[in-house]
Amino acid sequence: IFEDTETIPQPMIRIYAYELFRIIMDIYREYVPDVVQQTKLLDYLNLLIRSKGVEDIKYSVNQILQFAGDSIAHWKAVEDNTIITKIKQYVEDNYQEYDMNISTMAEGLQMNARHISRVFKEKMKMSILDYINQYRIMKAKELMNKKCYTLKEVSSMVGYADERSFRRAFLKVEGIIPSLYT
Repeated sequence: IFEDTETIPQPMIRIYAYELFRIIMDIYREYVPDVVQQTKLLDYLNLLIRSKGVEDIKYSVNQILQFAGDSIAHWKAVEDNTIITKIKQYVEDNYQEYDMNISTMAEGLQMNARHISRVFKEKMKMSILDYINQYRIMKAKELMNKKCYTLKEVSSMVGYADERSFRRAFLKVEGIIPSLYT
């Protein structure tokens, strides 16, 4: 809207700026749940309302875009970290379940499986399944250090359906077979 400000009347530019603000506010409300932050964005509307000329309107719109963009990025990071925390807690609470997978996790967390997989991979630099296996193997090593369980018992206690799957996962995570661990 600001490329050809000489041919567009200032009242029309102001109307475009208000409409742009309305669109930004709708998007902002979707991504930023904090009412205080939403109110801060309204302060920028006051800046827009008080603007005198086209240059003031440009400045106000740029301030609005900067604030909204920064806030949305912040809240997205907060949301992503919350998702990561929930996934980790879910794994901690359910690692012993044989049938735990991304679908059951997403269902249990009431989230979209693709979304949590993407967020986890982006933030943790590993897949959820790799994280589950690493967590299970960490728990298996704790049990193995007690030296009172067979590998079959350990594999069952940490959520593997059979000893063969456990051995494969252990080798992948630790680089050695379980019998050589202790």
